[in-house]
Amino acid sequence: MEGFTEIKNKKIAQNSLLLPSYFLLILIIILMVTSTALPAMQDEIKRQIQIINPLPNFFLSLRLDKGIGATYAPGEMVGIFIKPSKDSYVTIYGYDSLGNVNLLFPNLEQRNSLLNANRETYIEYTIRRDDVPGMEYIQGFATIEPVLISGEMERMFSSNHMPRLPEKVNKFTREVESTLINLPPSQWVSSDILNYRVIERRPGVGRINIESQPAGADILLNGMYIGQTPLEMELWQIGEYQVRVELDGYNPWHDKVLINNGRTTFVSADLIGTGQPGSISIISNVDIGRVYLDEQFKRLTQSDKEIVIEEVVPGFHTIRISLAGYDDWRDRVEVRSNHRIQLYAELEKIIVEGYQDYSSAIRIPTDRFSDDKVQKQEKYQKIEGEAVVVYCNEEDARIFIDGAFRTTTLADKAVVIGDLSEGVYDIAVIKEGYRIWQEEVAIRSGEMVSVFADLVRLNR
Repeated sequence: MEGFTEIKNKKIAQNSLLLPSYFLLILIIILMVTSTALPAMQDEIKRQIQIINPLPNFFLSLRLDKGIGATYAPGEMVGIFIKPSKDSYVTIYGYDSLGNVNLLFPNLEQRNSLLNANRETYIEYTIRRDDVPGMEYIQGFATIEPVLISGEMERMFSSNHMPRLPEKVNKFTREVESTLINLPPSQWVSSDILNYRVIERRPGVGRINIESQPAGADILLNGMYIGQTPLEMELWQIGEYQVRVELDGYNPWHDKVLINNGRTTFVSADLIGTGQPGSISIISNVDIGRVYLDEQFKRLTQSDKEIVIEEVVPGFHTIRISLAGYDDWRDRVEVRSNHRIQLYAELEKIIVEGYQDYSSAIRIPTDRFSDDKVQKQEKYQKIEGEAVVVYCNEEDARIFIDGAFRTTTLADKAVVIGDLSEGVYDIAVIKEGYRIWQEEVAIRSGEMVSVFADLVRLNR
């Protein structure tokens, strides 16, 4: 009996040693079935989506940003270039390895599907993070009439960027084919089928440091906003990433970068302006302060009134405002394309220790100057009758009073026009290339009236 028990225990021990081997064998069989079934399924997807027009009279070209044999990892950006040979409505679909269908174009950001002949359009999208590794496909259709985008699809891409459609590939392809075969062959064409392989993203931790000139630009990593420059952050997946840097008034900057395990990748984006100028608005607490942009005279200030310097090249500039008896006011500003900077310049009087400011209101009769010795910024000629004093920020502009030419302006001093009488006058200052400045002024008996003609250059 003891011998029988010993034999039985040995058999149990042998069987228990065989169990792991059985499980391993079963696992290998499952993997072999899966490895053969998935490629077969992917080949079937490619066969199903082939819809070909045998007699087209135009064509639709598609190409990937990585070219033939491209591979992408989940979360990575894919770029597609589209070019029809005829003005047509273009629709692009993406098919993953499990038979899901995504509408790639038109989309939330590019809603107009009508593309011009022989002009290339670029779209991009991100590989879903839940996509199974394997082969994925892209196919496009161009039609003379917009027949492929239904109202339901429009609602979907109006709220979701490149949405996943509810139908699987077989049902969806039948619906597309039934629409196209009812059209004359000259009314539609399909593109060649593009394919790329989705690979597993390698695990690891890396860092990325992104800077831009100028700073403060938006950063998109694989199409997702992550912050503004300068920025350094940790990435929990190593591999290739698409970096895009955007700032109003500048052309977008983009590049592909490789994140390595345990290392920091440095990215520097030198942004290039779109070429459109900006402007600077200035309000000051003083009159006739001389405004310099990068040490070039531009305009005269008017107390508590806005003046604008137009057509300023994007970039960093120095503003200086100078007026006798005041400390110069300075600031360094960054001008962006199509943007207006607003500045308030408060000039401070120069105070000499041990003295008090002297100010006095005086009346200047029409037949003589006052004998009060007051230092003035301008030296006036003797005036007979009432007068108007014209300040202008530009040289050689023509001054008209009631339509009659009187004289030209001086940028560095005031111009006094006398021989007037009490009344209301229309004053115009005109210079080629600038907007006409015009103002109506009332002059009372014995008065000199000052006006500030701030000429603004015309946009050409």
